[in-house]
Amino acid sequence: MKKLMTLLIVSMLLTACQQIPTGSLPTVPPAEPWTGTPTISPSPMPENTTTLTAALLPTETATQAATETPSHSETSRYFEPGFQLDLEGNVDGIAVPFTVGLHASIMNRAIEPVTSVTVNRPNTNDVYAKFWLTMCWKKYGMQHPEAAGMSFARYEQLVKAGGGEIQIAAVDERTDDQNNKLLTFHPENGFAYVFVDSTVHLPEELNTISRIYFGMNEKGQFVIVGDTLSADVLSSIRAEGSKLGYQPDFSVGYQFSVYLAADLELILTLDNDALLSSRPYYAVAGQGFYPDQNLYLINIIQQMLNTKIQYFSIGK
Repeated sequence: MKKLMTLLIVSMLLTACQQIPTGSLPTVPPAEPWTGTPTISPSPMPENTTTLTAALLPTETATQAATETPSHSETSRYFEPGFQLDLEGNVDGIAVPFTVGLHASIMNRAIEPVTSVTVNRPNTNDVYAKFWLTMCWKKYGMQHPEAAGMSFARYEQLVKAGGGEIQIAAVDERTDDQNNKLLTFHPENGFAYVFVDSTVHLPEELNTISRIYFGMNEKGQFVIVGDTLSADVLSSIRAEGSKLGYQPDFSVGYQFSVYLAADLELILTLDNDALLSSRPYYAVAGQGFYPDQNLYLINIIQQMLNTKIQYFSIGK
């Protein structure tokens, strides 16, 4: 199942550029990472989220703080990263903290190691914070039929008042029980994504789907641990990207940026009952897939292809 899902993800992401006009594909090296001072230009979330591109504009200057040795509570009890980038985005006055982490297994491998992550655009923090909040908003509507028509602006007010929580079946890392439970996540706690190598064991029989693990850390964050940057996958990305006219480093940073959003988008299709079952997820709910037409993810893809600058870059 791991190989099948890897092929599906790589196929989906590497062909995503076909949805963009040919003229927008980069045929020259990408621009140098942004180093200037951003212009603050707030942009409200539209009532109709099918036009999410406008909603993914920056709302405030991005801030960045990276620590190779965590100086705070654990990011993940079972998959603590060797390197992590602690970030915070702002969505119309709602602060959303999130962490991008690299497990030692991916940092120390001999082939295609990934040793660091850096923010590559001034609006990265706000874009991913809004993407997370958008996923929470849509999931909240799915779990509360009476609120299915709630606007994003109304949902923001609900979050600011302490509401808007969503439920996801995940491992409660605050306890010793490693079985899935139905946990309540508050949007303002944010999320953490830890990339691991394929050599790391994930409890795939019960509480993960195709090498993707879900948990809640002691900060109440939604933890995703994913084996999405295997050495063979990165090599394939570089090769396929070159065929499309991308520089290798751009291809990998672009793909890294998409993976981070793609697995957040899985929130919309997660089957909690299947995750709580004593049987493997795919035996109960089928394989995990991304939402139809990737209505939200495609906007992040477009932003990077149109500007030729990825949201994150990675170091080898």
